[in-house]
Amino acid sequence: MRLAFLVSLAAALAGCPGRAGSEAIGPDRSGEAWLVTELAGRHIGHSVTRMERFDEGWRFENTMHMDLAMMGVDQQVRVHSVATASPDLRLESVTFHYEGQGRVMDAVAVVQENNLIIKAAGDQSRARPLDEPLYPTEALGRLALRAEAAGKERFEVPVFDVSTMSVDRVRVKLEGWEPVRAGDATFHALRVRVTSSLFAVTGWYDSLGLTVVEEAPPGIRSFRATPAEAVAGVGGKAGVDLLQMFRVEVDTTVESPDRVRRVRLKLSGVGADELPRDIGEVTELEPERHSLCSCKLLVLEISTEPPAGTLSLPVAGQDSFLLASVTIQCDAPEIRDRAAAVLAKERDAVQAARMLVHWVYENVEKVPTASFPTALDVLRNPQGDCNEHAVLYAGLARAAGLPARVAVGLAYMDRAFYYHAWNEVWLGRWVPVDPTFNEFPASALHLKLAEGDLREQARILPLVGRIGIRILELDY
Repeated sequence: MRLAFLVSLAAALAGCPGRAGSEAIGPDRSGEAWLVTELAGRHIGHSVTRMERFDEGWRFENTMHMDLAMMGVDQQVRVHSVATASPDLRLESVTFHYEGQGRVMDAVAVVQENNLIIKAAGDQSRARPLDEPLYPTEALGRLALRAEAAGKERFEVPVFDVSTMSVDRVRVKLEGWEPVRAGDATFHALRVRVTSSLFAVTGWYDSLGLTVVEEAPPGIRSFRATPAEAVAGVGGKAGVDLLQMFRVEVDTTVESPDRVRRVRLKLSGVGADELPRDIGEVTELEPERHSLCSCKLLVLEISTEPPAGTLSLPVAGQDSFLLASVTIQCDAPEIRDRAAAVLAKERDAVQAARMLVHWVYENVEKVPTASFPTALDVLRNPQGDCNEHAVLYAGLARAAGLPARVAVGLAYMDRAFYYHAWNEVWLGRWVPVDPTFNEFPASALHLKLAEGDLREQARILPLVGRIGIRILELDY
């Protein structure tokens, strides 16, 4: 699977509300929980969380394995994280290790006074100012138990999610103790609803604050198991091809899709308020007569035109999209040197943006990859799929003085829309470009659902599997 969807999926499995009773809060002691994870009822992996209490605080260790497939290529993903916290569960440090398809991502984050210091392997340290204490996502179950013991039904807490390198304030609602089924066993657990700025997750926790069951979009369910049950089948054929599973089929064959400059689509299963504001012209329709579905219907018109006029580098107007981040290290000497070498003495911004699209397309080998890429990593190991292309393009463009961002959504290929990532570059207006397909500008058959960093890209999770698409009109 591609970057944002896979990392967000991993976050939903291993980084949301805690890990896996009685009706009273358990003692501050250690515990362990093994979970089987299913997607739409099909086994895709397992995780184990170990919670340890020491005199000086807490340690939460999580290891997750996923067996996936992408366009018929089996992928094995392993995520390992260790978070340490003070006795009152405030975050002190977290380490993160991600490996998949031969690509490795290591990162560490440490709270120092009023700053969160994040360092990815091979990159410089990056500081984020903090105006309040943070908590590890793995501690949410424990925090929920403490809130219940204090008579609270709701609370809010800022958390750091290392899987997306982001800080978010989550709202937690305690919904009471109830029996919940996990495999062949029934547990008495505290039901908790955790709502972030992106989506909501429901978890059931035992008296230690460890997960018994967790449900998250899009159809992910993790549940308590024995170690033997959890690891059963590890290393076998994945069987679940996520890109195929969540593709959106259409009844139209599009000839030369790269040349499409305007398209009208009928969308179902998604509301206008769930789409980016700049996606195109949106019209809301009433449900079709005689239809058994009362779902929302939209008509969306997307147009793309080549940029007109001339601009010189650097381009002004969107300075925040010239800044470096943990995954887009445009300030790294290697990235700056490569951008300068590709563009030579070119100062025309439109031509520079086009040259970078072509260079990334020509120099990154097309390999289905389940990975956590950064611009530096892809420059050093130039292979991967759309996310690798997009993050490298963003890094090179920003280094050259071109404001750029990553967009994610659905793109047409072979009578279906598939999950895809591409870029938008600021040339007096945001222009979509696709270095994976070598399109400048990108065709109108790109349905953007989100843009931004890893955390923002996770906004697509609640939409995956819900959207229906019908092509109404095409113009070339």
